[in-house]
Amino acid sequence: MPFRTFFCILLLVTCTSAVSAYAASLSIFKAFAVTLAASVFLQVVYFLSLLFMSFRPTRESDRSIHSGTRQANQPQKHDRDETELTCH
Repeated sequence: MPFRTFFCILLLVTCTSAVSAYAASLSIFKAFAVTLAASVFLQVVYFLSLLFMSFRPTRESDRSIHSGTRQANQPQKHDRDETELTCH
């Protein structure tokens, strides 16, 4: 999730939790505490999702792209160019 999307969701959840907490308790202090807890919780979840994405096991196709090896079923481009040159 990009940071911009995360920030918009965080802002929406923060405002929603502040309004709902104030409506339920009619206390500014309780609304502030609930809002702070919700925003900290979302930030922790976002951080954990980043950690999960960075340490997840890679698939075989991802490894072949990053290591520079080609898969057997992909034709090599230079082979076709060589055959065109020899035919002329």
